[in-house]
Amino acid sequence: MSKPEPSRLSNLFKDLQQRKLIDSHRKLELSRNPVIGMQGNKLSKKILYTEKFDNTVLTELDDDTLRFVLLHEEGHIQKGSLFSHAILSTFVIIFIALFYYPFNFGWPLWFFYLLIGFPLSYRIMYIPMFKEELMADLFAAEAMKKEFHVDQPSVLLQKLFSKADEKLYQNQSKKYSKLVLLGLLILFGFFPGYHPPDCTRISNIVEKCENSFS
Repeated sequence: MSKPEPSRLSNLFKDLQQRKLIDSHRKLELSRNPVIGMQGNKLSKKILYTEKFDNTVLTELDDDTLRFVLLHEEGHIQKGSLFSHAILSTFVIIFIALFYYPFNFGWPLWFFYLLIGFPLSYRIMYIPMFKEELMADLFAAEAMKKEFHVDQPSVLLQKLFSKADEKLYQNQSKKYSKLVLLGLLILFGFFPGYHPPDCTRISNIVEKCENSFS
């Protein structure tokens, strides 16, 4: 039985590895997590993507935009920090411990931790993850500008936003995110996602990469 033909995404991934823009030991793998589109996983050192994201978004992007997406996720792995993961893990461990073993403090401590500790943990986690998104964008933009001579890599990010909003995230948010966000709004007030606004990410590339004379 013959092996399936490698996808365009896989071919571009291997090309970036050959150019030493992506680590030679990195793996590109399908994920069963329906929430993510594509993710550079710092813990597993893998770039993960979903079949739906590949079929609905990635197949309609040009090669340069696909390269930008892959390099962005590589930026998360190479330049990102495990600090935010540690914060989240610590919160979960304490939350579980208080839930199953309320000790002598009783349930009031558990509720206090839920209402105060969770927002605090999120805000501590939010700041580095917000900055990491901008850093990963710059990692990809600088590589595209230097290696592929793309003078305006911000245009690639705009193409991605346009296609992703159109094809994937609108339906995905209806299915997986709205109930969670509603619960957070009810419990804690306005709770933003850690991704910077699209305009912030684009202007960050324009300012620090396209308009840079260094």
